[in-house]
Amino acid sequence: TTPNGHTIDSDRNHRYPSSSNIYHSAKGGGRIQRFAPHTGNGYTASEKLRHQGNRVMKIAKDCVVTLDYTLTDEDGEILDSSEGDGPLVYLHGHGDIVPGLERALAGHQSGDRIQADVGPEDGYGEWDEDLVEVVGKEDFDDPDELEIGAQFEVDTDEGVRVATIIEMEGDEITVDLNHPLAGMQLHFDVTVRDVRAASAEELAHGHVHEHPHA
Repeated sequence: TTPNGHTIDSDRNHRYPSSSNIYHSAKGGGRIQRFAPHTGNGYTASEKLRHQGNRVMKIAKDCVVTLDYTLTDEDGEILDSSEGDGPLVYLHGHGDIVPGLERALAGHQSGDRIQADVGPEDGYGEWDEDLVEVVGKEDFDDPDELEIGAQFEVDTDEGVRVATIIEMEGDEITVDLNHPLAGMQLHFDVTVRDVRAASAEELAHGHVHEHPHA
């Protein structure tokens, strides 16, 4: 347990996968179950979109969006990319990606290319000095395996956070619970590959299914 009452789970040591940074960090571990809203004609709001003929669908709440993206910092250094990992698929309007990018994508359609600059307030928040803590080696199951840059999960009042070891001195370990991209000005280069209505089941479960039921 850290001085601020956070619980370290050293069995969940990991590093961020390259395709994770675009997701909103506040989602936490679980997903909220939602009931699909009905339009009054027997269809859910999402299913109604399926009956609008062959009009091009634009990105809006309850759409499933498939996109390719590259994320860079102010100096143009690539921080994350879907290249090599396949496109990102998410449920729009449900907090799956950072708010600044979600707003920039609204109203666009398949084939559009969007470039969006997202500041900390609409991305991963400002860097918070209070989220840097010093803990003891005795809080870890395998202290001999610790190294600067290693990451592990910590249970906090705001949900699970990923902590990064930034300094080691004797038996004291300094960890940073800020998101790795906190405080950064981010640039997203995104190409929309597909937009479709979410199924009623996807809306009820609050996430995209690989093979949604009609």
